[in-house]
Amino acid sequence: MASSFWSHVLEIEKLEISPKPNWLELPRDITINILQRLGTLDLVTSASVVCPLWWNICRDPLIWTTIDMMNNVSLSHTQFAYSTRLEKICRYAVDRSCGHLKNIYIYKFGNNDLLYTIAKRSSKLRCIRLKECHEISNDFLCEVLKMQPYLEELDIYHCYRLRWFVFEYIGQYCRHMKSLKYFPCLKGDYLCDYVAFVIGKTMPELRHLTIFKNELSNDGLLAILDGCPFLESLDLRGCIYLDLDGSLGKRCKEQIKELWLPTDSADHSFNISDYIVSLQLKSIHH
Repeated sequence: MASSFWSHVLEIEKLEISPKPNWLELPRDITINILQRLGTLDLVTSASVVCPLWWNICRDPLIWTTIDMMNNVSLSHTQFAYSTRLEKICRYAVDRSCGHLKNIYIYKFGNNDLLYTIAKRSSKLRCIRLKECHEISNDFLCEVLKMQPYLEELDIYHCYRLRWFVFEYIGQYCRHMKSLKYFPCLKGDYLCDYVAFVIGKTMPELRHLTIFKNELSNDGLLAILDGCPFLESLDLRGCIYLDLDGSLGKRCKEQIKELWLPTDSADHSFNISDYIVSLQLKSIHH
């Protein structure tokens, strides 16, 4: 028993005195793989200044094929200074990509000039995600879409300046669109259905569609199902004007592999009961 105890002690001592791994001795391809998993903010403000080796690796444009500025909580400043610094970091990363940028994710600080600059410098974007970018206007977004014929994914979260005609540009200029997600941007069942008709008519290659908290009707949904035969996933949470108890609901379940219904639970920030109440109050005021 005593010998067993001391053998464990010796093993622990060996572990304590064993040298820590030297990250600088890792093969270059493994180091690149690790750095590519970091967020853009960490790459610019931390990883690239660790040592000369990492600085040189971070000069490789292929490190910057994805610019993810969705998680920026480590910067704590006043709102204006915060947004200004994030924009500078984003522009720096775009410059580093040297035209190899494929995916751009922006949270809050996006504006017309930044988005237009990104589009000019990066003509082969595959994915654009915009969250709460209220300073981006419809006209500039349309110009950006005209410059991105290879765009396959577009996510628009709570960008309240978005208007219906943007979707016409998506269908006309982004012919390879595979995934479209838009969270409450449009008001009025007529406009919501019109957008659905545009999607069904101009985006036949669509595989994934999210229409969150939207006043879509059965007519609009039917146009989407008819015009998008390859659709695999469809998120209709919060679209409470839909009536899916009959044949249309049955068709959705038969045609769509992954289906979220209007009354399915969403994340903690969305409550279907609260949304119904808000719509009722809005109708009273009108």
